[in-house]
Amino acid sequence: MMCHRDLLAVLALLLPLIALVVGNINAEWKPIPSTTDPGVVANAQFAVSAYDKKEGKHLVFVNVVEGNYTRGASGNIYYQLIVKAKDDRFGTSNNYNTVVRDYLDGRKDLIGFW
Repeated sequence: MMCHRDLLAVLALLLPLIALVVGNINAEWKPIPSTTDPGVVANAQFAVSAYDKKEGKHLVFVNVVEGNYTRGASGNIYYQLIVKAKDDRFGTSNNYNTVVRDYLDGRKDLIGFW
């Protein structure tokens, strides 16, 4: 199990990378309108699915806990979401931090998942 010190070390490594990737953001982060908003839920489900496909962790989306969003200079929306997901193998649920880029044309990129 990861202790707080380990989590802080991981965050210290990931935050500069995320800042670099989303560097074209020209607005402040705002709270998501609702944890059940269909657009927010779709991005959270995408994050869990994309991570699961890449890592083979057997995660299943449960719900959005909280999050923020902002619009980049190109018009794309970036979501920072805390998502609850269940590991189907063990029946345990955990919260995960995610960053998703939602393009104007409907494509999505998983920028971070930890």
